[in-house]
This record gives sequence, C-alpha cells and structure tokens, in this order.
Amino acid sequence: MKRIFLLTTLVCASAANANGDCTLALSPSSVSYEARTLNMLQVSGHGAALSFGERRVRLSVDCPRMQALEVRFDAPAASRDTYRFGPGELQLRVVSARLDGRMIEWSREPDGVRNASLLRPGDRLRPGLNAALTQGQQWQVEMIVEPIVKRQAVSITDLSQFQALGSFRLE
Repeated sequence: MKRIFLLTTLVCASAANANGDCTLALSPSSVSYEARTLNMLQVSGHGAALSFGERRVRLSVDCPRMQALEVRFDAPAASRDTYRFGPGELQLRVVSARLDGRMIEWSREPDGVRNASLLRPGDRLRPGLNAALTQGQQWQVEMIVEPIVKRQAVSITDLSQFQALGSFRLE
C-alpha cells in the first residue's frame, strides 16, 4: 500500500499584552505542507528523523509608542527544545530581527543567550542592541519552522493528519 499522510501546521498570532494597544501579525498566518508521502520527506539534521522541510515566517509587532517588547510562542512542549507536532516535533529557529527598521540582536530569556537561533518552549524573545535590551515600536522577527518526525511515526497505510497549534503572545 502507498503510504500517505497529510500535514497541516498552524501557527497563529495573538496579542496578549497589558495595555492591549499593540498588534501582532504572522506572515503567513499558517503553514501547510499539503499531502505528503514518505518519499517526499527529507532526511533531517536531527539524527534519524525526517523533515517536512523548512518554511520561513515573519512575526511583526506594531505598537503606537516606544515600549519594551517581549514575545513568547505558546504551544505544548515535545522536549526541552521543541514543540509537539502530532507524533513528532516542531522546531522554531530565529533567523533575524529588525527593530524600527534596523537590524538588531535579540535575547532569549530566561537564560539571556544573545542571538540564539532556537526558540524553546517557555522562552521569551526580546530585542537588544549592543548587548543591552532596548525599546521600540515596530519589531519584525524572521523565523524558520521545521516539523520533524521519526521514520517509524510515518509508517502508516492510510491518510493521517499531523498538526501543531500555537500562538505568539506579546507580554
């Protein structure tokens, strides 16, 4: 039998800040891999796991005035470093950040690591400049979303759906 499965990874943006006047937008607002067969998956750089492929998304935060900015991705954890994705894992990696039009560093909290690419469950992301946290009005963060599954998790004979749901929150 042909092994077929369907993947839809949904990543939503929502604003949940104290003053409620900032907006969050994710582009694209959802990531879909459509129908895939086992042969369409890629060998990942994560051991014997298979990847559905990397997709880029951009998170935009717009506020009417200068303020401290901090975002978090809320989704169930699969491990210390990844989010749950059906029987697999979803990895989020930060590629770049701009604050008020300028390229900027970022800090991953609570450990304070600067420019760490991996956004882990429970982490918060903050903009920084010259190793100091900074305020701003417009913050764009470009990330890579990569769903990963073990080979045995995709050894199926009928249509299945793999899904991850989460939301970005401004704190």
